[in-house]
Amino acid sequence: MSKYQVIVGNVGTVYDGDDKSTALIDYFSCVEISKDTPGSRMFNEQVTLFEDGEILKEHIPSDGEN
Repeated sequence: MSKYQVIVGNVGTVYDGDDKSTALIDYFSCVEISKDTPGSRMFNEQVTLFEDGEILKEHIPSDGEN
């Protein structure tokens, strides 16, 4: 069984478990917050989804997103 983690820049780990669908939901939710929620700790932060320690998906904000 695979292990998944969602890690957000200055927040840290927001998901750590073995449910891929939950990890994906959390990942995309955090990406939306990073893009669209000024004032949030997650705003304009990098979001990374790992599967078994390897990067599966990654959101890296551009300089123009702040």
